[in-house]
Amino acid sequence: MAENNINFTQDSVRGQFTLLAVFLWVGFPISIFSSFFPILGLISGPLLITSSVFWFILLYRNWAVLQGNGARTTPGKAVGFGFIPFYCFYWWYVACVGLAVDNNRYMDAAGIGRARMSYGLAMTDYILSLLCCTIGLIPVVGNIVLIPAMIVSFIFAIQQKNCVLAILEHNSQRSLK
Repeated sequence: MAENNINFTQDSVRGQFTLLAVFLWVGFPISIFSSFFPILGLISGPLLITSSVFWFILLYRNWAVLQGNGARTTPGKAVGFGFIPFYCFYWWYVACVGLAVDNNRYMDAAGIGRARMSYGLAMTDYILSLLCCTIGLIPVVGNIVLIPAMIVSFIFAIQQKNCVLAILEHNSQRSLK
């Protein structure tokens, strides 16, 4: 296994994930009600943007711990290419579903016996994200798609966090030997 140059700690990952969870679970319910009370969009918008920033940090960090170990992309590409209009619909597949595959492959090769990412959950998150960005823009339909998307995305983020923490712990134990 190649040695990674990681500049973040397990505590920073936990703290950042806590902020992601708070902003997500406050912002999403408010956004559901904002289709009935548009003024709530002024509150939910910044909360969800902040939650997204913390998720992009988590995505970046997850790809960062896989570098040098057969990762299909770099952390910067994983996050950055997701902002390219229309190309992002393809790229989210690479960045999220590909992450589950590469992450599990690395953890198997490294002998890390816990914390796996579900391929099926990653695919479901990808599909629900696409639906949220397309038919989800229709007010009532959007709420129907948003609720399962919120739950699946959060479970996927938990898996990401747990995998990053397991890899960081494995790397720190390996460096002590």
